[in-house]
Amino acid sequence: MANMLTEVSQAFNLLSEKYPHLKNILDRCYNEIRNSEKDKESADELQAQKKQKVKHVLESSINMRPLTTTFDGLLTVTANNEDQLIDVLKRLTEAQAQDKKKILSFAARQGLLLKEAKERSKATMYKHVRNSCEFSSSYANFLIALYRLFEKYPRLNYCSVAIRFFCSNMKLIQKICHENQVFWSNLS
Repeated sequence: MANMLTEVSQAFNLLSEKYPHLKNILDRCYNEIRNSEKDKESADELQAQKKQKVKHVLESSINMRPLTTTFDGLLTVTANNEDQLIDVLKRLTEAQAQDKKKILSFAARQGLLLKEAKERSKATMYKHVRNSCEFSSSYANFLIALYRLFEKYPRLNYCSVAIRFFCSNMKLIQKICHENQVFWSNLS
């Protein structure tokens, strides 16, 4: 990048020699370009630091003990109609509130049910189900994305972090998992 800035500086110097009345404008332009590059480098560095923190939190929160809960039945309950789907989703929401340690598994299960409802039913029915459970469109999409992420990278099922952590860092988590697919895809 420094090489490119040098070239820009040289080009602006040539222009300012040829057109002295534009020197101040060219100097301001060059300074803006230089500062934007510095800002970009700083932003990239901050993003890399954040990624390292997210990776550390995920990896340090892994607990490979099996998931046990009084709500285990909800993880396999199927819904044959709209009312049953609403009931299962509401019961999963209740289970999330009661058992914070397993919130991600329940949220991923909600994502699966919503994904299936979205794929198999009419848009109006899906929207009714979503609204009946008081899920915003973006939250429902987040749950579906969370389910897909957990399905692709099963080790995430053993992370003990808040759902908000996933919500806030979804893109970084996807990148972290993609970069180390062997680790996140295998449970052994």
